[in-house]
Amino acid sequence: MRRRHSGRGPLSGQGVVEFAFVSIVVLLLSVGIIDLGRGVYQRQMLTNAVREAARAGSLAPSNSAAMAAAGQRTSPTLGLTTSNFTVTCSNWDDSNSVYTAYSTANCSSSRSRDYLKVCANYTFGLTAPRLIGWKTVSMNECNVTTIQHH
Repeated sequence: MRRRHSGRGPLSGQGVVEFAFVSIVVLLLSVGIIDLGRGVYQRQMLTNAVREAARAGSLAPSNSAAMAAAGQRTSPTLGLTTSNFTVTCSNWDDSNSVYTAYSTANCSSSRSRDYLKVCANYTFGLTAPRLIGWKTVSMNECNVTTIQHH
């Protein structure tokens, strides 16, 4: 016995069309969540690299190459080079209440109140740039530390 369609139930093929619309949204959300997770992980790796570079710089403030190498060892998957790192030195002057910036070659562990600022930049590439309109996200992280006196 055949039943006749009364118009109250779902039409044939309706589920396929609804699945097509919903699956696109679910796919976009999934890719976005994966990219967000990768971005947070890469940012944490960059933070660790800068922290280790600053730690190495607090012991040898005039050796920028050693600072960059310490950052590279900490986060090798980022592919950081010495050109990703910038290092500046400064000294706090109590009499004027100002910081005086100077070259890293003049960083000294013999002066008190010398500070070392290590920054690194990194460009994070997104998995599916056409979905959100961005191809890359620039990340910049800095760490300031005091220079250890010997």
